[in-house]
Amino acid sequence: KAAWSPADLRAGTPAGAAPTLSNPVVRVAMEGLTIRVNLTSALSHPSDKKAAGSTLKALISGGEQFEPAEIQAWAVANGWKQDDAKRLAEMAQVLLNGRLVQAGSADAAMLERWRKHAAS
Repeated sequence: KAAWSPADLRAGTPAGAAPTLSNPVVRVAMEGLTIRVNLTSALSHPSDKKAAGSTLKALISGGEQFEPAEIQAWAVANGWKQDDAKRLAEMAQVLLNGRLVQAGSADAAMLERWRKHAAS
């Protein structure tokens, strides 16, 4: 329900609010990742998986707080296939648990750009 924001057919209104990311820095990062990856293949392609990993690593190493389920719902609502959104959330959870994922390295400069953009 959170991911697809279905309509109440009797009332013709949305049954729930569109999913949002409570942390604006995470929202900016996810918007950038969504533009960067090919949503047709998304995390199936090594370069897109690397981009997702480096994005998540930068957020985590920078202390930005987020819930993987929130990211999954937001991703589906913003054009990601359900399976890819689920894999993105799973990757986030693995990284939050302190385990390693073969992906790009965290980019501190990118994190600062996200923070500036989120603040404006």
